[in-house]
Amino acid sequence: MIDRRNFMIGVAFGAPTLLVALTAGRGAEAKIEQAEKFVRDLVDTAVYILKLPEAATVERRAGIERLLDTRFDLPTITRLVLGRYWRRATPDQKQSFATVFRIHLIKVYNSQLVLYDDQIINVKQVTPLNDTDTVIFTEIEQEDGPPLRIDWRVRDKGGRIKVVDVAAEGVSMVTTKRSEYRSVLAREGLDSLIARLEELNNQPE
Repeated sequence: MIDRRNFMIGVAFGAPTLLVALTAGRGAEAKIEQAEKFVRDLVDTAVYILKLPEAATVERRAGIERLLDTRFDLPTITRLVLGRYWRRATPDQKQSFATVFRIHLIKVYNSQLVLYDDQIINVKQVTPLNDTDTVIFTEIEQEDGPPLRIDWRVRDKGGRIKVVDVAAEGVSMVTTKRSEYRSVLAREGLDSLIARLEELNNQPE
């Protein structure tokens, strides 16, 4: 026979625990949905830009610039790319590098992104990494080859989601840029890297 008193005590203490678990589960699910929606919206915006004719160079560049500024966490990406060299940099060096690196990214994406040709972009998987970061795995179907895999690492910054890294076929943009700059930083220092990026930025596309 069930002891009514013990049963009610169990319900009284167990219900809040169950409620917390259910609430936490719904919260995690909501974060996953929010991250996926963010990337879907970002991809839709990118597709709109890529559909612009090649002759519309000003509009395409402005669109890419706006996309980077509004959807990417450039301050975090900048810090991650420099790693320990960011911590050693002076405030002026940090500001100078952030400026030239942003222009460099805009120029790279503007020159390398091809025209959109009605490829289908699918979200394949959404994986939370921790309380703030989520990876959204997407694939771009291609007629003349296997799908191209693009992984988006996004971070929830107090209710605002931003991209902190992008990986193409498993190759991280942040890791690639960090490796690219490491030898210059080790041999010549941050000022030299800033000067080199400025030189690249001034070259015609």
